[in-house]
Amino acid sequence: HLQRVRFTPRLDEQAVEGHCCTDVTVSGIVEVEGSFKGKPVASAWLEMKEGEGSALVGLEEVPLWSPAEPNLYDVTLRLDLDDNASGEAVDEVRSYFGMRDVAISEGQVLLNGEPYKMKLVLDQGYYPDGLLTPPTDDAIRRDVELVLEMGFNGVRKHQKVEDPRYLYWADQLGLLVWGEMANCYHFSDAAMARLMAEWQAVVERDYNHPSIVAWVPLNESWGVPRLKEDTRQSDFLLALYHQTKALDRT
Repeated sequence: HLQRVRFTPRLDEQAVEGHCCTDVTVSGIVEVEGSFKGKPVASAWLEMKEGEGSALVGLEEVPLWSPAEPNLYDVTLRLDLDDNASGEAVDEVRSYFGMRDVAISEGQVLLNGEPYKMKLVLDQGYYPDGLLTPPTDDAIRRDVELVLEMGFNGVRKHQKVEDPRYLYWADQLGLLVWGEMANCYHFSDAAMARLMAEWQAVVERDYNHPSIVAWVPLNESWGVPRLKEDTRQSDFLLALYHQTKALDRT
């Protein structure tokens, strides 16, 4: 089956790069069909070798994603294996992606190539009737709506890896998100191993959300309080930075 799918917008090429991974090492193809508001806008085949495959999929039109216009494309992916004699897809996945680009130029944040002012709240993600656990999906959506109604265009999550449904509603309703890792308290070999492994899982899981425009692997000096005196801690901080850049080049 399809285990992981990654969509990377390529605005300059009017295309999206698709990358697929299967649960086992197999060969075959993935059929990709994209649509926007019910209208077909793209189709392609990804050749799978040893469980992975990538392709650049051109789009007939490119409505961009932004808080003002949270445009999203629907996509269907079907996996077929070389040794499959049934003629039917062995797995089918439906998802979505948004076309947006984030950059920094001359000290300004650019969203889709234009200077963009972020007006964010520091969001600790608590609910009055569930602490860090939302009681319902409607409560998650309402949390996003309240931020927008108060005039903000984004949130920096604070010491919480947010529920995927929160990111879904941020994508749908147009809310920028800084995705942050919950940090350790004591610096140790075990803390380093756990933090890097869990952070990689977070970035891989949430990579496709167009609402996420920044990653925050470390808050202030939490877990690394002796950065100036202990080169192990400063080296670990740099390792987290480079790990994040390696996982997400955008």
